[in-house]
Amino acid sequence: VFDQTNYCRNFHKAMRHLVSEVKEERIMTASKNYSVVALAVFLSFWLVFTLKYSETTEGVIRNLINPSPRRTQKDHKVLFILGPGRSGTSLLGDLFNSRKDFIYFFEPLKAIRTYHKIGEPTSIHQLQYMLQEVGEYMKDIVSCNYRSRNDKYINLVHSGGMFFSKMDFLHSPPFCAEGERNCKKKNITSSMMNEMCDHLDEDVTIVIKDLYKNFPYFDPSLIQYVQLNKMKTFHVLQALRDPRAILNSYRKLNWITDNVRKDVNRQASTAVPIFCGRLVHILKHFPKAPGSNKVKYAIFRYDDMAYHDITSIARSLAEFLDVDLSDEFENYLREKTQGEDDFKTASLSLAPRNISLTILNWRKEIPMDLLEQIESTESCQQLLQMLGYKMAENKEVLFDEHNVLVKEPLLLDVIGH
Repeated sequence: VFDQTNYCRNFHKAMRHLVSEVKEERIMTASKNYSVVALAVFLSFWLVFTLKYSETTEGVIRNLINPSPRRTQKDHKVLFILGPGRSGTSLLGDLFNSRKDFIYFFEPLKAIRTYHKIGEPTSIHQLQYMLQEVGEYMKDIVSCNYRSRNDKYINLVHSGGMFFSKMDFLHSPPFCAEGERNCKKKNITSSMMNEMCDHLDEDVTIVIKDLYKNFPYFDPSLIQYVQLNKMKTFHVLQALRDPRAILNSYRKLNWITDNVRKDVNRQASTAVPIFCGRLVHILKHFPKAPGSNKVKYAIFRYDDMAYHDITSIARSLAEFLDVDLSDEFENYLREKTQGEDDFKTASLSLAPRNISLTILNWRKEIPMDLLEQIESTESCQQLLQMLGYKMAENKEVLFDEHNVLVKEPLLLDVIGH
């Protein structure tokens, strides 16, 4: 289970390791270049002083992923849509992607893991590297001011076929000719991204949809350290869903199973407490992290769309973002969530569906041993309580469609403040 103390300890180890490497390398070359030795000693003492006397580890993190300030081109509003997989992040992202006044990025941080073949960081070196890369890449995206060093990620995300079709702005100039849709093989570069940024209106909102797993140590609070001069408040919309439904979906997709021998992290007995523990940590610490005064933070509970009027949900989203959402947006949301299931015309995450039936289906499908494991795990009990879900406890309660497992609405409510 994710442990904050161990998290902080690893950052201290990373910094001490870097100090050690700097000292060793510079001392070996002392006989050749005394000026380099002096510089190394100075840097070593500075790093040690920073680690020993900074008030918080967060201060070290901020320095690490924000090595130098960058000029922002325009003061765009920024919306992050975050959450675990199978929680409705793609649905929310697609809603904003359908509007011309939103520039939508589908899981851009996945490119860092894919390009460098990094799974969950297993060493201090990987953690430090990911912090650096995530911080710099995020700053380029939210400032709409790109550097050539990120061309490897830009081209991977934007021309990867799977991602390309999910971002409508890539089907417009300068990426495609007006009205052209088939330009997937175009080599997209930082200069093209900057050209697009130069022509964006001030009132355009940059939307970044990403999953917890694409952040170092699954911790999305790192976005709060991407500090930009004169930037407007971050809007962070955390898409969450009944954890029993998410874990049942993971089971169906074979992301977790009891039949895995080699990968212990995929075994349900291990995966369930890790999953719940991470989400509890995020809900407890995300809104309270340093710099959160620039973060407007809300929970979007997937299940609420089955029990509350779509008009009120659309209105709440508009108020949260301080934008004018048209009837077209509301109709799109209604079509995606209250129509007939249609998994043949769209991908699994974006297919039109009836959310009320989706909720009933997982309750009928989940194995009782998985349900019992979830509801008997302390971190999962805590998570269910924090998100406002009731315990099922037995088949009678679970199968009764009139027994709603959601407590009072948390529609765009703030948890943890």
